[in-house]
Amino acid sequence: SKLFPNHAKGFTSKEIKEFLPNINREKILKYKERMYVSGNFILLIAGAITFEEAVALASKHFPSIKSGERAEFKPVPEVPPVNFIYNRKESEQAQLYLVYPGFKGYTRESRIAAAMSSVLGGGLSSRLLLTLRDKLHLVYTASASHEAGRDFGEFVIGVKLREEKLAEVKKAMIEVVEKFIKEGPTDLELEKA
Repeated sequence: SKLFPNHAKGFTSKEIKEFLPNINREKILKYKERMYVSGNFILLIAGAITFEEAVALASKHFPSIKSGERAEFKPVPEVPPVNFIYNRKESEQAQLYLVYPGFKGYTRESRIAAAMSSVLGGGLSSRLLLTLRDKLHLVYTASASHEAGRDFGEFVIGVKLREEKLAEVKKAMIEVVEKFIKEGPTDLELEKA
């Protein structure tokens, strides 16, 4: 929510819960009319089939898809080049997120970023966990992910830590990322990703 203020992408769980009572049958039907049209529909067919056969099958099995333009949405704001987001909850643990701009969904770059997020923070043998938790003993847990949509992408690294280690963790996170960018993944890391 701090990364995308004033945009639906940034709604918190609490804001979504407060919004839900505003949804009614009429709004759902309007949404269906807007979204369930040919401009928002992709049908992929592969194999030994002609175009004419494919059209006939599509017409038979998807007769209710109406003709219509692709729906447009309020664009998602661009993510600043590097953005630390700190979140303190009513517990001993704090959360720190390092957010980079990512890649739009359904692209080669987006798939690569998802694989790289797995190398950096996708499991017990990920670089972040091995370095920040096991070697430096700075965090409780670490993760990385690449989230992508039609018109946005974000690469997020998250850790849970003790608040007093915040400055040290920020520095170490950047070092892990910079080393990864400079050296790239190892063959073993790529195999696991």
